Amino acid sequence: MDLAPEGAVPVLPGVLEQPAPIGELIDAVNRRFGTGTLALGRLGTHSPAPWANRQTDLSPRYTTDWNELRTVS
Repeated sequence: MDLAPEGAVPVLPGVLEQPAPIGELIDAVNRRFGTGTLALGRLGTHSPAPWANRQTDLSPRYTTDWNELRTVS
């Protein structure tokens, strides 16, 4: 019947009322599946990424760099 005390704020569907601290969750996953399996934000990425920008792949900058401007002789 979803009865609650007067003035209580309802919990949104799909939201845990008292979630476990994220650090403990990450530690538990890493203990079970190996160190480095789960991390926060950018810590979870490996550097350099295989899709990272490489300076050798840049297009020529003929219109923005005077040193790369083509000349006709």
